[in-house]
Amino acid sequence: MRVFDFDGVLVDSVREVAVTGYTAVTGEPAAGLDDLPPNLFPLFRRNRPLIRSAPELFTLMTWCVDRYATDPEARLSPEAFQEMLDREPLSPNERASRFFKARERVMAADRDAWMALNAPFQPLWDRLREKGGDGPVILTNKNRAAVLEICRHFGLTAKPENIYGGDDNRPKTDRMEMLVARFGDRPYAFIDDALENLRQMAHHFNGKETVVRPILARWGYLKPGDVDEARRLGYDVIHQDDLAAALNR
Repeated sequence: MRVFDFDGVLVDSVREVAVTGYTAVTGEPAAGLDDLPPNLFPLFRRNRPLIRSAPELFTLMTWCVDRYATDPEARLSPEAFQEMLDREPLSPNERASRFFKARERVMAADRDAWMALNAPFQPLWDRLREKGGDGPVILTNKNRAAVLEICRHFGLTAKPENIYGGDDNRPKTDRMEMLVARFGDRPYAFIDDALENLRQMAHHFNGKETVVRPILARWGYLKPGDVDEARRLGYDVIHQDDLAAALNR
């Protein structure tokens, strides 16, 4: 069974999370990139590959808001970002709550503008649409309501029970446990663009038996060196066209 991450695998959401993150951190209303201060989005996009969850996104956007005017070309190392997370005064649950509530506000203010900030990755999205059935099984740190809204808007069948969202801010490994208990159809090919998520999955599930086969999405939000490191760890690295073709089989 294939299990898909959402942001960075099925949908290019970097503009949406930037707008939502800015609203969450500053409290300022924003509907699109034009509402963000100059240089903020390029700074955020450059450092986007560091984040894996809503709490981490909140912390990165706080750093970007503090820095876009004085150091718009800055790039964080993974080690520096981890130190920042370790010093973060707000709990992960509080940061996730603020982010998801901000997303609700942005969506409610102008749903069409919010939707336009998202773009399905092609040709993978259309291949999944053509495949039909119950739609993909999705394991993501995005909240379920947002995933469902995007899938419906862009015409992809998605059953709510097949979306293991990040609403409760639990690790992806916890939600994969739920998925394994439900389906019992191992091994699972898990396609994610965050190498650390894949590493955690492999460490948590795999021993004498391979329960989760990690696959790095080459088209996602990767850090320099991720492809080489994934291959060194023995993980598959896949291009979008190859995955779309595999769905035909």
